[in-house]
Amino acid sequence: MFAFSVRSAALERDGECMIFYGKSDVGKKRDVNEDFFVIKTYCGDVALLVVCDGMGGAQAGEEASRTATQTFVDMVDQLIGDKLACNLLISEDETLRALESAVLYANRAVHELSKSTPSLSGMGTTLVSAVVTNDMLYAVNVGDSRLYLLTENEAKQITRDHSYVQYLLDIGALTEEEAASSSRRNIITRAVGTEEDVVVDTFTVSLHEKFYILLCTDGLSNYLDSDDLHRTLWEEAGASAAEEETVRGKVEMLIEKANESGGSDNITAVIAKK
Repeated sequence: MFAFSVRSAALERDGECMIFYGKSDVGKKRDVNEDFFVIKTYCGDVALLVVCDGMGGAQAGEEASRTATQTFVDMVDQLIGDKLACNLLISEDETLRALESAVLYANRAVHELSKSTPSLSGMGTTLVSAVVTNDMLYAVNVGDSRLYLLTENEAKQITRDHSYVQYLLDIGALTEEEAASSSRRNIITRAVGTEEDVVVDTFTVSLHEKFYILLCTDGLSNYLDSDDLHRTLWEEAGASAAEEETVRGKVEMLIEKANESGGSDNITAVIAKK
């Protein structure tokens, strides 16, 4: 099953164990939504989740995120789609190599389009993606869109931002509190499509208990920290019910909270729940 959306919700359910839902919102200050996301289920509880946050101005940002997402998904399908669809055992190495290669193809597609079309010059996008199975998570990341794993006991950011503020945190020039309010927090140091080549971070996580997996753009993470996310998904009413409407409601609640806190950017949230 396949669904992608820029503004409207996309709900996919395959089997009785995992529920997937995503939504993108323009926010309160922007006229154009430059985010793009995909939820694609293969078989059983195997799914590919992708979130991109485009940059470069209205048309360019939209085109960058859409091109990157669609190229990435097409390449994952070509490389390992048949195995995912048949629920065949794929090694960690093969899965991560496929995801990394798909990012490189997406980078090339965005970069070449940027060079060939003057109105799109300089465009780029973040990209965060995960292949989720019943017991494993394989992820890739470029930029500052994030992937979180939230269990009943903790919320953990799996990806690491490629941003100037993260660099300042790493060298001790900023505290966590200063970083959260920094005017430079939207400056990213790595993106898909801005250069001929890009370095891709990869992650592998074993899944052994009930969880929420959240992929989101900085329009959400700039307003809600890990504690806010955990409280919304696990502690507030209805978090324990494994029903489609509950997961839909959680995504919409996250977006509503980001808008209530300012909504200065486009907001995208994609959830997988077991």
